[in-house]
Amino acid sequence: MSYTARIQYIISSLIKRGGVTLAEIADEFEISTRQACRDIEQLRDQMGAPIEYSRAERRYILTRDWSSYTNLDDNMVILASYFRSLIGQLPLSETVIREVEETFLSSLTRNAAALMDKVIYRAPSISFPNYSVFSVVTEALTKSQCIRITYTNFSKETSERTVEPLRLVNYEASWYIIAFDHKRQQVRKFHLSRIREAKLLPDKKTFSDRGLSFDDSFGIFTTGKREEYTIRFSSRLTEDVSRIVWHKEQRIERFEDGSFLLHVPASTPYELITLVLTYAPYARPVSPESFVEEYRKRVEEINATLHDDEVN
Repeated sequence: MSYTARIQYIISSLIKRGGVTLAEIADEFEISTRQACRDIEQLRDQMGAPIEYSRAERRYILTRDWSSYTNLDDNMVILASYFRSLIGQLPLSETVIREVEETFLSSLTRNAAALMDKVIYRAPSISFPNYSVFSVVTEALTKSQCIRITYTNFSKETSERTVEPLRLVNYEASWYIIAFDHKRQQVRKFHLSRIREAKLLPDKKTFSDRGLSFDDSFGIFTTGKREEYTIRFSSRLTEDVSRIVWHKEQRIERFEDGSFLLHVPASTPYELITLVLTYAPYARPVSPESFVEEYRKRVEEINATLHDDEVN
């Protein structure tokens, strides 16, 4: 098994069993005790593990709490289950899938690997791009060249654009290109499925994205102004929703009645509106006011559409 699996085993033994010996590591992975000792040293030097050898216990132990790694083995099981679910959706041969799985699963400890047939993870659906367009974009990114695209926007208007691809992003099962648009002289977002044709140009990229900060706020990557957005969830959703990590910098504010506020950084309200609608009527936007107003407009549009359908 791999170095990653050995590190997981050592950490798990230190935390859950109170310690580990070099002989135990060597026997588990069929390596030398010298290699096991190097693994311990790397944990101390590279990961700051508070490990010392206890002469009284004749094994390595933790000298203080190292709780940030308590669930490493469990998290690897979750990651492996998610990975297996995703790769199973790809249009690959069984031989290729099996080889990739074996390579990835070799990073698990024996205990974690034994769980894989008993853990089922239903990953989100994968969207498959138009590969003729996708390949042109990836080639442009590799060679730092421009591309010419035929693009149809949301209003069904078609235009020809010369763009410089900067990033290729998959968000909520849709592919997007973040690119510098020569016509607009701006960094724009293009939905890959709306690109009817793409052609690689000999022109080299001129826009430097070195100083461009791609926002990591909630939703698809943007370069807009980032601020805090707040959603209130009813107590009826506390158990279902409060444990979901919507964003790595989120804050959850709980109240005595069981309701809670979700605070997340975002640049635009649109993806958050979709989130609120998913849990309506037990969720509602709180701030900023532009978020509340945009949500109100979306609800009015939905109601108007339903009314038109009833009339017709």
